[in-house]
Amino acid sequence: IELDNYKKAKPFLIDDFHNLCGYCGKRFDVTLTDSQIEHFIPKKKFPQFKHDYKNLILCCPTCNNKKHEDWPSNDASRNITLDGKQGYIDPATEEYDRNIVRTENGRIVGITEVGEYMVERLDFKNRPIQECFRAQELSLLIENLKKSNKKNKKMVELLLELESIRRSLFLRRER
Repeated sequence: IELDNYKKAKPFLIDDFHNLCGYCGKRFDVTLTDSQIEHFIPKKKFPQFKHDYKNLILCCPTCNNKKHEDWPSNDASRNITLDGKQGYIDPATEEYDRNIVRTENGRIVGITEVGEYMVERLDFKNRPIQECFRAQELSLLIENLKKSNKKNKKMVELLLELESIRRSLFLRRER
């Protein structure tokens, strides 16, 4: 996609990222959080990538603020690592999944040193990542129950749990 202004890319990014934060996987329609456009390669340090669609990531405000303009070198390579220990992997690449994984209970962990660096920089350990993941699971279960037209006690329980998680996330705003 050719752009004269990166802000025009948001509808395409929402589609390409399936309405999920590229870094933490938060589903915006479930967590009721607004999505933002993040420049993977920082636009201030490398203005030539400001309107490059391949450089844009749909992300949540927290991930955007945590990464911000951080970049470990003066190299504008897409997947940058410094001495194999620190750096960033573009979440729109398969390489991201070889460095960072989500556990069964929804935690996000680094499985390489670069993955651990990103987990630390994006502060995944101290954020309600697992709650967001559970809210997404509940939302999918509720959607499936609605499709089956089985409005029962279980659906009411799931809706109540989802609302409880949403209230918790709202009251506990990420920093």
